[in-house]
Amino acid sequence: MDNWAMTHSLRPILLVLGVLAILLSCAFAAEVLQEADLAHSWHGLFFVDAKMGFMVGDGARMRRTDDGGKAWVELKSGIPSEVRLTGVWFFDRANGLVCGELGTLYSTADGGKTWSRIQVFGAELQDMAFCGRRIGYAVGLSGRVLWTHDGGASWTEARRRTSRLLLGVSCIGEKLAWAVGLGGTILHTSDGGRTWDLQDSGTASILLDVCFVDASNGWTVGMAGVILHTSDGGKTWVRQQSGARHELNGVYFVNRDVGFIVGQESIFLRTTDGGQTWQKVILIDKDTWLHSIFMLNAESGFSCGKNGILVSLP
Repeated sequence: MDNWAMTHSLRPILLVLGVLAILLSCAFAAEVLQEADLAHSWHGLFFVDAKMGFMVGDGARMRRTDDGGKAWVELKSGIPSEVRLTGVWFFDRANGLVCGELGTLYSTADGGKTWSRIQVFGAELQDMAFCGRRIGYAVGLSGRVLWTHDGGASWTEARRRTSRLLLGVSCIGEKLAWAVGLGGTILHTSDGGRTWDLQDSGTASILLDVCFVDASNGWTVGMAGVILHTSDGGKTWVRQQSGARHELNGVYFVNRDVGFIVGQESIFLRTTDGGQTWQKVILIDKDTWLHSIFMLNAESGFSCGKNGILVSLP
């Protein structure tokens, strides 16, 4: 084997070793749970409880854990392999949904063992969110917003207020939801998804994710380190400074004070004062992106991303 071939074949191993070496030197403990996979990435995470969780990504891939993330089992979804799954949501240990490219919406009633197609909308879906068991939303290409009031059994498309790609959605209660996307777009509904209004974000940057903890307080993150916070339900948005200029892909707030952000070059930001100050907790590897984050509580959670990376925190 020549030097180039040997180096190429060792890349996944070297990447994992490099990741582990950096993690071991960090004050905030973290653990890489699976080896790097240069061919696939993970895009969505959801935990039903401290033990059972799901992960979705490229090639219609799904995995489930029943022991708090120590071991993950591959699930056979039956979804075409060309579909990139982007979102996953579960109501309990049996019932859940996934969304993705090509308007993909599938549901399961047996914990992911089998999946059934719900509807086909013919456009890419990027994210989904539910409030309780009935009210939910999915957003995606060309400003598409779908809403359901029956737990995802049927979906209705809302009248579009923008043609820009929507990348993240968050909801509170039965009536309030926000969606974010290209060009600093923020959409808001106060009637359970039937009608949507544009909110002024004050930025033209791409917004990649959004998280609300109550009817007033929410955060959205995006390109070039943008972090925006609202304390009045989105009527006004104020920029918060973290010192990072990275692409920020995921945001998760446990409450008004404690929140986490993940993104480009495996950046991981943490705040305990509602985003007034941010701590760069870990920087795993500059070749690895973190795409999604799910926190079980204020201290522990998971993040996944590019090259099949999965990180457990702490």
